[in-house]
Parts: sequence; C-alpha cells; structure tokens
Amino acid sequence: MTKKTLVLCFTAALAASVALGQETRGSITGKVIDPQGAVVPGATVIVTNTETNASSRTVTNHTGYFEATLLVPGPYSVTAEAPGFKRLTRTGLELSIGGRLDIELQLQVGQVSETVEVRAEAPLLETTSASGGRVIQNREIMQLPFSDLNPFVLAGLAPGMQWVGRPDYRRPFDNAGTSDFRAMGDVGRNEYTIDGAANMRGSDVAFVPPADAVEEFKLEMSAFDASVGHTAAATINVMTKAGTNQFRGTLYNQHWQKRWNATQHFQRLAYEADIAAGRKKPGDPKNPPGRQNYYGAGLGGPVQIPKVYNGRDKLFFFFMYSGIMKDEPEPGSDVNRTVPKLAWRQGDFSDMLAIDAARYTIYDPRSARLSGNNVVRTPFPGNRGVPVLNPLYKFYEPIYPKPNDVPGLVTREGINNYFASNMPKNERFKSAINRIDYNISERHRVFGRWYFNRRIGDEYDWTYETMRGLQSNGITRVNKGVGADYVWTVNNSNILNIAANWGQYKDGEGASEASKIQNKYKPSDVGLPKYLDDKAGQFHRVPGLDFSSISDISSGYRTVGNIVTTPQARVNWTRIQGAHSLKAGWEERRQWNARRGLGTTSGNFTFRRDFMRSRDNDTVAADHVLDWASFMMGLPTGISIDTNDTFYYSTRFRALFLNDDWRATRRLRVNLGLRYERETGTTERFNRGLVSGFDFNEKFIFSDLAEAAYARSPLPEVPAAQFKVRGTTSYLGVRQKSFTQGTHHFMPRIGAVLQIDSKTVIRAGYGWYYDTFSTLIDRPRTDGYSQPTSTTLSNDRGLSFCCGVGDAANLSAAKTPLHDPFPVRLDGTRFDRPYGNTLGPITLAGSGISMRPYDFEPAFQQRVRLGIQRQLGRNMVLEGSYNRSWANVPVYQRIDFLPQQYWATGNARVQAIDDALNTSLPNPFHISNLASLQATNPVVYNYLSTRGFFTSTTIRRHQLLRQYPNLNGSSGLRPGVDKDDVWGKNIYHDVQIQFERRYHKGFQTVVMYTYSHGKEADYYYNEFDPKPLVYRPQDALRPHRFVWTAVWELPFGKGRTYLTKGPLQHIVGGWQLSWIYQYQNGQATDWGNRFFYGDISKLKEVFKHEEVHSKDIHVWFDPSIRFTGSGAVPQGFVGFEGRSAMQPGSYHVRVFPYRLSELRADGIRTWDVKILRKFRIHERLSFSAGVDLLNATNHTNFGGPNTDPTSTNFGRVTSTNGYARVIQLTGRIEF
Repeated sequence: MTKKTLVLCFTAALAASVALGQETRGSITGKVIDPQGAVVPGATVIVTNTETNASSRTVTNHTGYFEATLLVPGPYSVTAEAPGFKRLTRTGLELSIGGRLDIELQLQVGQVSETVEVRAEAPLLETTSASGGRVIQNREIMQLPFSDLNPFVLAGLAPGMQWVGRPDYRRPFDNAGTSDFRAMGDVGRNEYTIDGAANMRGSDVAFVPPADAVEEFKLEMSAFDASVGHTAAATINVMTKAGTNQFRGTLYNQHWQKRWNATQHFQRLAYEADIAAGRKKPGDPKNPPGRQNYYGAGLGGPVQIPKVYNGRDKLFFFFMYSGIMKDEPEPGSDVNRTVPKLAWRQGDFSDMLAIDAARYTIYDPRSARLSGNNVVRTPFPGNRGVPVLNPLYKFYEPIYPKPNDVPGLVTREGINNYFASNMPKNERFKSAINRIDYNISERHRVFGRWYFNRRIGDEYDWTYETMRGLQSNGITRVNKGVGADYVWTVNNSNILNIAANWGQYKDGEGASEASKIQNKYKPSDVGLPKYLDDKAGQFHRVPGLDFSSISDISSGYRTVGNIVTTPQARVNWTRIQGAHSLKAGWEERRQWNARRGLGTTSGNFTFRRDFMRSRDNDTVAADHVLDWASFMMGLPTGISIDTNDTFYYSTRFRALFLNDDWRATRRLRVNLGLRYERETGTTERFNRGLVSGFDFNEKFIFSDLAEAAYARSPLPEVPAAQFKVRGTTSYLGVRQKSFTQGTHHFMPRIGAVLQIDSKTVIRAGYGWYYDTFSTLIDRPRTDGYSQPTSTTLSNDRGLSFCCGVGDAANLSAAKTPLHDPFPVRLDGTRFDRPYGNTLGPITLAGSGISMRPYDFEPAFQQRVRLGIQRQLGRNMVLEGSYNRSWANVPVYQRIDFLPQQYWATGNARVQAIDDALNTSLPNPFHISNLASLQATNPVVYNYLSTRGFFTSTTIRRHQLLRQYPNLNGSSGLRPGVDKDDVWGKNIYHDVQIQFERRYHKGFQTVVMYTYSHGKEADYYYNEFDPKPLVYRPQDALRPHRFVWTAVWELPFGKGRTYLTKGPLQHIVGGWQLSWIYQYQNGQATDWGNRFFYGDISKLKEVFKHEEVHSKDIHVWFDPSIRFTGSGAVPQGFVGFEGRSAMQPGSYHVRVFPYRLSELRADGIRTWDVKILRKFRIHERLSFSAGVDLLNATNHTNFGGPNTDPTSTNFGRVTSTNGYARVIQLTGRIEF
C-alpha cells in the first residue's frame, strides 16, 4: 500500500478527531459499576490531588465511563457517588508524568451518606497505551547514584535507549553529552520538553533542571499517540516540581575532591613515567588538585501573606536556585596532545627515516624544478638541516610544551607525545527555576514557570604551562524561558487547554578570565605585518595555526554569537463521547536564530605536506612531520582571514493532531491517530544567504570562455561537446524566499491494548515518524556576506610563490609568504570586501561545497512494536517486546564524481593510475582564458583573479575527467536524479525485556536488557555509485545493553523489621543502599580503505581480541597482523598491508569495509553505588548524608583502538572513555 493511500485511509477514519502535543500531565479514567457489574451512568466522580486538594468533578456518561484529564502528577483519591449507592473513595493512587490510570469503581447498595474507603495502589499493567518507554520516578531521581545531580543522566534507564556518550560529559551544562542517547536506529534527534514546552538547543537539550527541581520524567521510544511528534527518535519529557499545601524545602551541597578519587589510567602511567625520569618523587600526589561544589536550595508550598492572603488549596509555588563551582584537570582523552619533538624544533627529523622514509622524508622547497610534467624536489640530507625562515617561529615555538612521552600513549611518530595532565576544566554555573500553580476553581486551573541558567567554562587550554589561557575556550551558555498553561473544564465532556511558552539559549566563547590573553596580542606582536593589526581593529587576537596532527593554535575570535529563540503556542480540546475520547489540538512554533561569528579576524595559517614532498603528485608522503617543517620554513599551504556579517534566520513550524482513544470492548482499547506537521524552509530577514541546491541549466558568465579554452586541447576521453561548466546557485529573494521549500508530513499512528486477563496485557502499535529540519539543524550558506580572503600560495605547484617571494629559490629568513601574507592586488586591495549578492551565481564558482536539494526531506521512519506485560504477584511486572523500524535517510552524492572506469581495482596499489590521474594539464579555467571579462564585467574578473581555482596555471587530469569539473568536490543531488531514488536506508530491530519490582517493604528494583541489531546504507561506498548500495553496522548500535537499578532501605532501626528498639537502632537504622549497574558493547570500528590478505569472513579470528587483550590491556587486537617488510607479501600471510607506499591509491575502488561489527571498541561496564544515611531531626525535618561511588570498581573503559595499519600504534588503545572511580559526598537538609 502506498504512503498516499494510507494517509487517505487514516484521514477518512479520523475526520472528527484531533490530539494534543507532548504532555507532562496525566489522566485518571475508569468505569463506575454496580455490584452486578452493570454500568452506572450519571454517577458523580471527584478526582482530588491529596497534596493540594485540587479537585476535578465529572459525571459518568451512558457507558459508565469517566475521565479526568490534564492532571498534575502526584497522589490522588477518587470518590464516586450515585443515588441508591454508598459513596466510594479510592485512595493511594499515584499518577505519573504523562500517565493514565484506568480504574474500576464498584459501588455498594446503600445510602450516599455512608462511605466505603478502599486503599489500593495504582495498577502495574499499562492498559491504556501501546507506546513503549518508561517513567523515571522521583524516588529514583533522588536516591539513585549519578553524577552532577543531572536527572537526564538517567535517560539510559529505559530499554531500547542506546548510550553513545562519554561518562565524564554529563554535567548539567554539557548539553551535547547529556543528550548522547539514541533510539530506534538513530535516524533523527531526540525531542526534549519541560512541562510540555520545547526545550531544545539544536539537536540537544537546552535547560537541564537540577534533580531536586524535577518531579519525574518520561522516556518514550515509540509513541503511537499522534500527540507526540517533532522527532524521529525518542521524546524525553520532564515535569518540574509543584508546590503543595505543606511547605517543603531542601538545602544541599554535593562535593568531591580529586585527591579522593582513583587515578585515571593514563594519568597513573604518566605519574610512573615521571618517577622513572626523576621529574617526580615517590610519595608525590598521583592526582593533580581539583574539586567541585554543587550547591542548591529549594522551597515550595502555598503562597501565604500573613493577615493578607492564604493560598492553601489554591495558589502554590516552588522555587530552586543551584550552582556549580568546579576546578579540576581535564579527565578525558582531550589531554592527549601532539607537540613537535625537541629535535624537530632544531631542524633534525632524522628519527623519522627509520620509521617510514616514504612518508617522512622532507624535501627542500627551494630546490623545486620541473622534471617532465612534474615539479620535483631534493631531500634534506639525512632529514636534517631544515632552517627556520618563519618570522612567526620565535613567538609560537615556545608555546608548544616539551613532550613528556607517556609509555602506552606516545607513538614512534610522536603522536600523543604530550600528556596534558593538568589541562584545566574549570566551570562556574548557576541556575534558577520557579513554578506557580493556581487552582482558580474545580473548572479552571493555571500554572506558570520560568527558568534561567548560565555557564562560563575554562577548558581545553593545553598551553597552560607555557601561555595560560591561550587555548581556553571560555565557553558561555545561557538558557532562559517562561511559560503559562490554562485548563478550563467546560463541562463533563469537554476540556480546553491553552498554553504559551518562550525559550532562548545563547552559545559562545571567550567569557572566562583566562581566555582574555588571546586578545592581548595583535598580529604584529607575533611577527606579521602591521596592516593586519589595522584589519583586525578592536577584534584582534593571536593568529591561528593549523596542523595535521600537531595541536593547533585556535584562530577564531571568541564571542557570544549564537542566539536561538523559540516561542510556542498550543490550543487543545478534549471531548469524551460514549466509548471515544476525542482530542483536538494545534501547535505553532517559531525558531529565530541570530548569529554573529567574527571568524579569523587576525588570520589563520595552514601547514601541510604540499611543498615539502618529493614531487607535486606524491600521495604517499604524510602531512604529519612535514607540516612542522613547512612551518619552520614559513611556507604555509593556506592563508585566510575573515570579514563576516551578522544573520537572522527564521523557521516556522505548525502541527495538527488527530487522535481517538476508543474503548472498543471491556478488554480491548484502540488508539487511532493522524498527525500533520508543516515546517517551512528557513528564511533570513534580509535574504543574506544562498538557496539550497544547484541549477544545472544555467550557465556561469564564464562558462562559454572556459569551455572554449578546453576545446582547444580536449582529452580523448571527454570530447569538447561533453565538457560542461554548470551548477549555479542563487540568493534568497531572487527566485525562492527560503533555504529549502519546507515540508508537509502526514503521520498515521495506530495502537491497540488487549487485556487477556487481570494479569496479562498485549500491546501493539505501528506509526510513521519524520525528523525535523530547521535553523537549529542547518542554515543557508552566507558566501558573499561573510567573505573570507584567501591567498593563493603558488600558481605553478611550488616553482614560485606569492607575496613577494617569486622563485622558490628566493625563500629566506627575509622573504617568505608570511612576511606579506596578503599582498596588494591588481585592484589596489589586500582583502576581499563583502560582495553581498552582487556576484550572483559566481560566488561559489570553483569551490567544493555541499548543497542539499531545494526539495530536501528529512529522515522518514516507520516503526512497529509488539509487547506483552505480565504481572507477577502484587508488586512485580515483567514486560517483553519486539521493536522494528525501517527508514529512509537523506544521503548526498559527489556531483563531480570520477567515473568508475578510471579507478584502480584489485588488491594491490596501482601507482600508474594515481600518477596518470594526477598529471598536471593546462587549466581551462585559468584567468588568462577569461580576459574578456576584464572589460565586460571587471567586478567578476577581479573576484575570480583572487581565487586559486582560476589563478592556477595547471589542473589535475582527473578534474577534467569529471562531470562539471568546476564544482571541485561538491556534493548534493546530481542532475536528472530524483531524491526519492537515492534515499539511504536504515533498518533496526530489537528485543527489550524489563522486570520491575515496585517499591515495597523498603526495596525497589528494575532490570532491563536490550538486544539490538541494525544496518544502514547512509553513505556512498564509492563516489561513483548511483545510490547508497552497501550496508554497514549502525554507528550508534550497541548490540547488548544491560541495566540493573535498585533502591534498598536496609531493614534495621525504627519503623523497619529488625533492631527497632534500643540504642543500636540509632546506629544501624536509617541506612539506604542504591546502585546502577550498566553494561553495553562498544561501537563498531571504522576503517580506511585497506588491503587485506586472507579470508575477510574470518576477520574475528584474525584479530584475536580476547587472546591479546588478556595479555596486555593496551592492545585491543593483534598488532602483528600487518606486513611491514620489503618485497612481496609472503605466501600464506593473513593480515593487512602495513607499508604506507603500498596502500590503496587515491583512486582505488573500495576494497575493505568501512565499518566492522567483528571488532568493536571497548564498551561500558560500571557500577555506581550510593550509601545514604538519613537522620530524623524532627517530625518534618531531616538531614541525610550520602556518598556516591561512581565507577565503584574503578573499571577502566577504554576508547577505540588505532585501526591504521601504517601506524606504529596499530591495534592499541591510547585513551579512556570516562572517569576513574569518583567519590562524591552529598549533604541534604529536607523539611
């Protein structure tokens, strides 16, 4: 059945029904029956929140059904009365976030004045919804061990949720790390809401409330209710705490110190290396100093003004303020840095010849000369004697600290040779949240909420020993929001809900005190000409350096430059009619994004191998090492500086929801839903940006000239008639007003719940889901408005250079490109001014870019779920489910792909093909061929004369063999190709099992296991493929995930089972133990294109992971499975080609898989334990002291292994994933 047919069918079936948006509140529903089981219509039902006395009154309809909806989670009682029957009150009902309690009230014959009270717990079985997920209750939030009081850390406590993040990046201001959970194949981003309001920062959560401010939150992996949308992943909906009739408050501080904690694995190795080298003495502290305080205070209750107003039963508040003060060294793998070896700094690179002469021999750029069609150079004798010609060297070289060469980390090539053990990770954070609830009457309720937080960080400053603050990011994040919600119970059958919310987050850098040193220096202070000071003006900073493996010096001017504002409005209607609960709703969002990035205000200089290798077409030489030699000689391969504009983007979103909750029979409940979402294409207020997609019908102004130049000397393989210069773009407001055309999506949903008996329920569902695409995800390119100036270093492959150098032999300490990096050009300027949209389609000519098609569609997914729940005894329930999804995902093609017939094949390098394709030929795009433009359009001519693509005298042969060679590496959608014909594919399925024991007699536990399997064809195996053809294991997939959580109040002391009296009760009483155990597999490993000799189906046996890792924990797989000898590979050798000169060439078809499930990185295995002692000071006042042991067993979770067979670290792991054991103390006063 086609998608269109399904949509029409569901539309017809649901023409009278509509649904709500994401909702934190719940409902209590049920039937009132008489002693014989007959329904009682017209019975009065009162649902009361026992903490606030807020009541909802309704009357059963002719089917005996009642429904009280939009209820704040909490404890409830339900009272039913009817003439001729005794009044019945049922207490002990606990309503969870977004929950639905379905209860049956059986009346007894008698007088209404008589009351029968029944206390019963909420049902264990889910009998109202087919959706899959889990509620994390307040008891778990407050009593389980987890880091930094961040409740979203517990998002992994739901079956089906895959955790892909780092354990050490889960602080409340680590928005990305907090959000590193994936669901159902990972085809879209999760949707985070707070009290039903959007709470998003791009693809991540924005505001993270402290744990003490959260009542509970709900994780939903497969929502078959049409009320849930705006995502093709999971929804995480948090409910903030509300005040009650009793004043309740908390005052807490969580504290840890680095000296209490276990030493990180590689930190310990560094310590031992320092002892061995005499840099430290035995007995010196293993851990550097560090500490954190996470403090907070909260208060909630009725609003009371003595002698003026008493808000009991009416008006309530809750307010919380919290903050973090943290100073510690970086705990993660970011401490692994690469700096130049000391000998290199003196021009001696001789040590590299013994490692791999083909890759690391350094050639003198001053010796460049033509040999045939290639530029060749002479090597420095013995790889020594590389001179310092760079005028910047004196400033920058001391910034790089000396290597400390930690064993197990450093490679022979010098990678990871500096372990920055004291690299700061300092934070200052504060947060506030306030909620007000007002019960106007039984029919009118309103609540409001505002929140704020701000983070200022000082991180990643690996230059802390040499120039403190130079690399500090000074990260700044600010979130704030406000919202209000109104509920009107119009009558017993109709409810109206109106809500409005406004949220804003700001992102930026440079706010820390340490980072201000970056702006202390001007370009002239580091050795650059003074005209760069004038260009930078007040926004000067230390210019940037960009290396291949050596740590970079950042170049961007740090500022708060990203502000996203999201206003949101909802109107929802609920109607109860017979056996149907019909719901109608509308939602509107705007996403406004103001962006200001100053970019590289003082210049950025890139160094690579280009002018230091043997010849201009050498593809074996490494960038590493050669880049530092290039820096010493003042010979960059790239020079750029920015002149940027500001931008204001906007995306509109609208949703309509259709839902019918149909109580088909007493045992069968069916949910039918249809959701419609409209998301407009992103616009820019003043049309400062490009429309997405290429136009292959329009010519450039220079197309005919370039085609004519090519026709004078065409390649035999590409006749002149086939050589086309096309692929223009257009600016916003010229043809289209928006970046993309936007989307219209219909999403049918169906769910069914069948109650087999009182202890068994079968739940099934099917639904469609679309990801979103807004300014939070991507925006128009701003070429022409944000205008970089780039200097072309050489137009003849290094025979001569720009910037006053001339012939390569002229390079000297007085003459390098860095002495005048932006020389005066023919038009008298040094820098490109922003052209705006005046250049039109010329703006991107010769550039390699990625452009989505104008009719872009985000990922589309279908999901199905089949589950069964079985209640075991009074307090336990077991659930198993099978979940499956299949999705279309957008993947874009190399437009100027090199056709398949030109690529090398086989299992050996074919150097002749690489050489032939890299042959230099006359460039038909050279500016000399476009000379007529100088008279007809001098602006375009002057612009093109500054672009390296047009000033280079030669072009590589492979470029001319490509379709549309002017696109120069661009991706998007090829001409004549429909996006629906080239979708990528994603297929996922899992089995989820969950056992839960409800809190009873002091013990609560949940055990979860997920087995998952998935594959994705979301890439091009070869650039010439017509569409994604080859599947690979899903990147986010962790096949086995097991989680066990428990909260156990030890059975000793007053009110418990043992030692309830006597002095011992005060010692052994009040203790509580809780834990979270997590185990999951690691990520499948990614590989480059490699030659493998042997049976590829037996790779798991070849890797010998278990065998070698058991002998050396730093070895993940057998490093000997690579051949590094000379001559032919020995007969019978099984393993990888390890010689760099024998690796597949640049134009060799893919011969080895991109990703291997046979070899996975280390996973996660952690025990987190909390020991808590509660002291009762007064009836309503207590103090609790707790210690959390995070990673209590101090298990080291390693990062991924090195999969490059040309590296000396092949097969080894050189980083950790997460903390060593952390001991954190928490003291909390509660009343």
